Amino acid sequence: MPKVNKIVQSFNAGELSPLMDSRIDQDKYKFGCRIMENFYPLIFGAAKRRPGTEYIATQKSSSAKGMVVAFEHSVDDVYMLCFENQVLRFFKSGDRVRTSGSVDTLSLVNSTYKWTASGSGTAEFYVELTGGGDPSIGTVQVVTEDGSDMTSGTLGSLSVTEYGYGDNDSLGYDTVYVRLTDGADPDSKADDFVIANFIYEIVTPYLTADLLSLDIKQSADVMFITHGSYEGRKLSRTGDTSWTLVVSAFADGPFRTENTTIAATIVANGTTGSVTLTAVGHTPFVLGTTAGHSPSGSVATSKSQTGALFKLIHATGTPSVGESLDSTMVDATTTALVVPKGVTWDFTTTGTWGTGGPSTIVLERSYDNFTTKETLVTVTSLANYNRVTSGTEEFADAKIRARVTDGAGTGTASIQISIRDTSHIGIVKITAVASTTSATATVLTTLGSTDKTHRWSEGAWSNYRGWPKTVGISPEERLTFAGSASKPLTVWGSIVGDFTSMKTGTLDDDAIIFTLIGSGQQNTIQWMVPNASMMIGALGGEHLLGGSNLEEALTPTNVTAKLKTTYGSEIPAAFLINQAIIFLQRGGRQIRELSNLNTLNTNDMSSWRADDLTVFSEHIAGDGGNITTMAFQRTPTPMLWCIRSDGQIAVMVYERSQNVFSWCRFVTDGEYESVAVMYGGSASEDEVWVTVKRVINGSTVRYVERFANQNYEQLDETMMVDSAKIVLSTAPSGNINLASDTVTCGAGICGSSFCGGNYAG
Repeated sequence: MPKVNKIVQSFNAGELSPLMDSRIDQDKYKFGCRIMENFYPLIFGAAKRRPGTEYIATQKSSSAKGMVVAFEHSVDDVYMLCFENQVLRFFKSGDRVRTSGSVDTLSLVNSTYKWTASGSGTAEFYVELTGGGDPSIGTVQVVTEDGSDMTSGTLGSLSVTEYGYGDNDSLGYDTVYVRLTDGADPDSKADDFVIANFIYEIVTPYLTADLLSLDIKQSADVMFITHGSYEGRKLSRTGDTSWTLVVSAFADGPFRTENTTIAATIVANGTTGSVTLTAVGHTPFVLGTTAGHSPSGSVATSKSQTGALFKLIHATGTPSVGESLDSTMVDATTTALVVPKGVTWDFTTTGTWGTGGPSTIVLERSYDNFTTKETLVTVTSLANYNRVTSGTEEFADAKIRARVTDGAGTGTASIQISIRDTSHIGIVKITAVASTTSATATVLTTLGSTDKTHRWSEGAWSNYRGWPKTVGISPEERLTFAGSASKPLTVWGSIVGDFTSMKTGTLDDDAIIFTLIGSGQQNTIQWMVPNASMMIGALGGEHLLGGSNLEEALTPTNVTAKLKTTYGSEIPAAFLINQAIIFLQRGGRQIRELSNLNTLNTNDMSSWRADDLTVFSEHIAGDGGNITTMAFQRTPTPMLWCIRSDGQIAVMVYERSQNVFSWCRFVTDGEYESVAVMYGGSASEDEVWVTVKRVINGSTVRYVERFANQNYEQLDETMMVDSAKIVLSTAPSGNINLASDTVTCGAGICGSSFCGGNYAG
């Protein structure tokens, strides 16, 4: 039988599972590959070779994984961040962010030796130590600007690597330049100095093992970072070398359900400052800085810096004031009434007063016992006017009173001032626990009394109760947290537009607390993605959190969650791509696409679906492996980048309108460990950054690298090798030969650090 050659018109189905051999009836089968490695399918049908990667930097430590994260303030204002073990470094415009240099004269280092130098181009100096009687330092020391390390050596008793000459990431500084300002007199020590260019970094509490479990969301110049074992933090930028990482430290909540056992009380020995709390009839305080109510510490590496909050409610001493004022007596006042923060007050005047005047009475407020005051209400009467009004104290605990400011008229006014809530709410922060019945705390909101109270609530978050696992910003502009160890299905949302307050109430803008139902199991929330409503992925299923109807806003009194699909979600975070949410299914091997076919009715359960985007490539996560982290690239080709546990990258080209959701794999001489995408690149291409573990000259190293452009017409417009660095040279191209991993330059004229020798990459 003659051989038949079949024309394959397209490869845009990507790499298909071997199990697809039994489904040759599928259209995807006709356009797929058994292996698509280091190529990716194009939406148009062809396949294209992946670009190589550019070496950007070496991690501070090569002994443990790092994680890259994009910081995008706007399309043209972007940074790449690299988290490592308790340290964070920053990259901008393809290079590390550095601080200004420090200057030291050589005489401060060692007065016996001097430097001489001969330049071989502008990129570096060849520096030799001369003089003195120690031959161990008479070797050539090379300092380069292109990232090559200086040959190790010593300067007297000082180790060169200790001082940081060369590209010494482990010490936090990079290239060092040697400058001789007086070439005719190299012995003039005052004119010989070293300038070190330091790498900018800040300290974090996050350990290597926890990096890939961080959830990070950005709003303008602030990133919010959560992890179930760490107090939430805010990373803020005010300049290239001005970044701060601080705890969120909410002072007004959230809180757990209020105690209902009357015999279980807490008493404080003061109402302000530092107080001692004593419990009677129960043991509410938990010892320990790791899993107790106390904070872990106060330094930057502490997992928490805020102790557990406790709310104590006391009855207000005076709920109302009813007095009379003579309208002729200027500065006559009523007794002051205390109004706790958040409480509504009422003010009423009655009677015939101001006759022949008029007279004026004001309601005034003070936060410092009337040393200073402000007017809330003004009532002016000519025997014919009174006023009934109310307001809510929003700022802090205050005092209000009525006062006569103009006494031109006669008559007596009856004044009634009252508050609607006779409960005074005080809040304290635990600083230390002495026993299960005794703790020290700092008062955040003034306590109402030193009497015992059974109306107390424990803070929802602490080392004991756990911290939120995930964070998001809702469509209503609430900073939203979810999924602690003790409340795995609970969502906490801030006051609308105020990311610093978790104070609950009944007003539409007040903070919310809501616990999901529907799956019947306590499966931790894994991610939150805002769309028209907040979409939530838990281990047991996917939920929609919003108002009772699509047209209604989410408020404290109108909040509901509906279970939409039951596949279950896994870390890492999900992505909103157009109107679909791409997420990793529980187990870490399948990627699903959550969407609503009926956009006019989100309550229609049958309209929600979560299609399996790995259905034709079920093997793509690797043999027995799983996906550990993901990033989505929007331009030039929409691609989902998935780091596999074996160090490969599974890549999905995604264009749903063309029915393209096709997979391929990228491999390298090493293991990819994290991936991030940010705006930028040539021709507005998104930049794809990775951290990579490699073995170079027998030693394990970890690099930060960036994929080269995908759009190119000729090979010299991109980079087709991995972990490469472009060095512009004047040498003829015929004098540079590539053999294996070694670049050899034989011209001797290019001025590079490996000119005339070998450079092992």
